[in-house]
Amino acid sequence: MRVSPIPLIVVLVLVGLVYLLPQRGEERAVAELPRPAVLDVTEPPTWAQQRGIDEVARNLDRIAWGNHDAMVAARRALAPHAGQLGDDVLSRMRALGQTDPVQTSKLLAILADQDDGSDEVYEMLADKALSPSSLVTMAALRALAYTPHQGAVFAMYPRLTAVDPDVQRVARAALTIRATNGDRAAQDLILEELERQGRYPDTAYLSTLRTFRESPDAVRLLRDATESGVLETSLTAWSSLLALGDPDAVDYFEEALASDDIVTQVNAVRVVATSGQVIGQDSWADLARSGIQPIVLTTASILLQAVETNHPSAPEAMALLEELAADALCPAQVDVTTALYQRNHAWAVEQTRKEVKTYVGGQLAQTVDRLLTAPDTEATRQMAELAFERLESGEVRDIEAALLCRFLARTDPEAVAPRVVGYALNEDGVSPEVASEMMAQLDQLGDAGLAALAARMSSNPRAAVLFVTLAGQIRSAAALPVLEALVLDDSHDMRLRRDAMDAIVRIDEGPREEVLRRAAEALPSGPLRERARLLFWNYL
Repeated sequence: MRVSPIPLIVVLVLVGLVYLLPQRGEERAVAELPRPAVLDVTEPPTWAQQRGIDEVARNLDRIAWGNHDAMVAARRALAPHAGQLGDDVLSRMRALGQTDPVQTSKLLAILADQDDGSDEVYEMLADKALSPSSLVTMAALRALAYTPHQGAVFAMYPRLTAVDPDVQRVARAALTIRATNGDRAAQDLILEELERQGRYPDTAYLSTLRTFRESPDAVRLLRDATESGVLETSLTAWSSLLALGDPDAVDYFEEALASDDIVTQVNAVRVVATSGQVIGQDSWADLARSGIQPIVLTTASILLQAVETNHPSAPEAMALLEELAADALCPAQVDVTTALYQRNHAWAVEQTRKEVKTYVGGQLAQTVDRLLTAPDTEATRQMAELAFERLESGEVRDIEAALLCRFLARTDPEAVAPRVVGYALNEDGVSPEVASEMMAQLDQLGDAGLAALAARMSSNPRAAVLFVTLAGQIRSAAALPVLEALVLDDSHDMRLRRDAMDAIVRIDEGPREEVLRRAAEALPSGPLRERARLLFWNYL
């Protein structure tokens, strides 16, 4: 009997497919490279180009015709001229009158940067605060919140009762800012407003009263508000009184800390922790040992405040902190250990040393987070040496290597940069997750990361893409020579060259304008040269 060849063919095809499948551990996926967002460019109007290329005039002109990113670039370029452009901005605003609310609101933001407290600037801000345009009014109110001119409150007063709720909200926020910063006229106005409001006071205004340290009227209004019968209002008033050191408020919160009601305890411990007062010593031990995470964590912050201010109860507070740090079941153990390490506590330093040498996975991640928030001390430098030794041993998994690199990128970027770049480029066969994590750490390396990427560009084309992206993120002038070379190198694809040109513009320091001009002059006529022209007008 003749056997059909079809089953045999099917079997051979299936076997072939098996061999075509990627083998486990044989090849890992390469993480996708991040690419910078393309800068948006607009053709400048003829009148703008005809005015010349003076930096101040060019950037002030850009306020009128540029997009949002261009306006941000203009404000950045004008920042070094702060205090010198008031007359130019005022003349432009006078010429506009009421014709262009959008441009006027942009110029108001520039004027706020130039505000020296002069009568001319104040009069313009006061006038625009009464503008029929809500956009202009809110921009003026935001500037009035910080102006050094003492008449600012009178300019914003009519807008406190504006029909437009957004305008009213901005006006009240501006008044609160001025009151918090010590403006007596603003404080008096808030006191008058609270007097009128009676039993239903504005809680934001009530909270502001904690800064009125020499006002008996503020204390009286806060005492009245504690009897309002509304929990939010009453708690806000009590918390402001506590911040002022009121004895009755101290008694109120000490009683609340000792309460059997968890909600009452949580509210009380949070208020005490933010008040600047060290109170409730009789309840500290019970709160710290309660096992309820929000209570334990916030109690720990009160204990730390007692230690930092050298309060008479500091020894008791430190003993409780050490107990919490040593308790493996404590929900605040990691946070307390971190706080003690930041204060160079001997036990916490020794514990952290052990963790750097032996911990893995999530536990090591917590240790690295602790080290990244710690001050630059001798202990932290020793931890960096231990981390580097463990990294060099080759006995750590990809995930631990990535965590150690994350720490070393801040403490010793020159030493660890080649390894981080190698991981980011997937040259060492790490997992895509680790490669992505290392890409995210490149900006922590600074110039060391740029140098390590530049050294690999000849052997790994992916390094050029990462170099351009990193250059646009850290905005270091050290990247300019390499970016210029990439723009002029026609062996690279057009997208990379365009991204390199955009990165030149993103850099805020160094001779970026000179580099852009030189590159543009060396380029033949075409899209890249035209883009250089548009980038100059939009961003330089």
